Amino acid sequence: MNRELIAATGSVHKVKEISAMLPSNWTLKSLKDIGFEGDIIEDGATLEENALIKARHIHALLDKDVFAEDTGLEVEALDGRPGVHTARYAGDDRNDEKNIALVLQNLQGKQNRKARFRTVIALIQNNIEYLFEGIVEGSIGAKPSGTGGFGYDPIFIPEGFSESFGVLGDEIKNTISHRARAVSKLVTFLKNGTKGQDQQGVKLSYDAMADEYTRQLKDELDHKHLDRILLKAFAHEYKDKGLMIDLGCGPGQTSYFLSNCGVRNLTGIDLAPQMIDNAKTLFPGINFLAGDMLDLPYLDETVGSAIAFYAIVNFDINGVSLVLKEAFRALKNGGEFLFSFHIGEGVKHMETMMGTSVDIDFYFFDSDTVKDLAVNAGFTVVDIIERYPYKDVEYQGKRAYFWLKKDENNLS
Repeated sequence: MNRELIAATGSVHKVKEISAMLPSNWTLKSLKDIGFEGDIIEDGATLEENALIKARHIHALLDKDVFAEDTGLEVEALDGRPGVHTARYAGDDRNDEKNIALVLQNLQGKQNRKARFRTVIALIQNNIEYLFEGIVEGSIGAKPSGTGGFGYDPIFIPEGFSESFGVLGDEIKNTISHRARAVSKLVTFLKNGTKGQDQQGVKLSYDAMADEYTRQLKDELDHKHLDRILLKAFAHEYKDKGLMIDLGCGPGQTSYFLSNCGVRNLTGIDLAPQMIDNAKTLFPGINFLAGDMLDLPYLDETVGSAIAFYAIVNFDINGVSLVLKEAFRALKNGGEFLFSFHIGEGVKHMETMMGTSVDIDFYFFDSDTVKDLAVNAGFTVVDIIERYPYKDVEYQGKRAYFWLKKDENNLS
């Protein structure tokens, strides 16, 4: 069946690049194709906001499936600039040569040439919003090279290559670029109608390694100083304010710690039934149930507070957005949500874990991206904390902790 999709962009280059990656039964139409000649004011503070602004504008006019993207060049030595101002870095005339010249000028005398391109695609399909992200790491060359591509391509050298995107050409670029990676996720969704990995596969993987997971991690909080401090503070604040739920509770170690901090109205929830069985065996005085954090078994505004320590690591960016929206739905007004995740980018696929055959993906995010998702879900951000890993205790990557509040008085 032939399908039509509107690309909320007037860029011929972008439409050509993305069209080459879409399934053959999809027809991609640009703003020019549909006769749209107006300007869409992109005044968002992030790439995510700008992509959504464009997609929402066109969707409101046509009531058709539409996607928009926003891309930023983020140069480490320039504190992430040009970033959201990539297209107009040197002025409103969107002049590629001037933009390139200004980046090179601002990098004069700086040894660090690290940079990355990041693309965020916002899709509105059947009135539901989805986000897809693609990142390519690289560096800024000393001078422009090549005539291919557009924008900053002549000075961006992708990681693993010695030539710029301007030299490498579209065939290679369409395989490895930031936009290619974001579009690949979009295409997978359009083909399958689903995001990220299959929840059933995640459940089966955790069930398979439940006993070894329990053996290795049931005492993990003994070695995590900051985790204990945050959990104690959260328990003190919310132990007498209704039901507290521990999402992705695993074998129940966090639920047990909260219980020892005085939380009595407490339920641990995990996708894997075998994890729940182990939790019930270890901590018989606590309520545990098998459940999906994308579909919590609670009515709107009935949960007092929620915890999710490292429980969102198996969701892609869209899944995290859905988790946040589901938590917001279930929480009472004034309820708070404390969760943590691994800082980074991309996805790590595991086929063996804890000596067990599994089929599971672990996703990494930066704090700004997750903050945008939290605010978009309706939350007010109370605190964000990042820490380095504890040596010989856990996976050696940075962690982020988000303390959010559902405050409907702040909603516009």
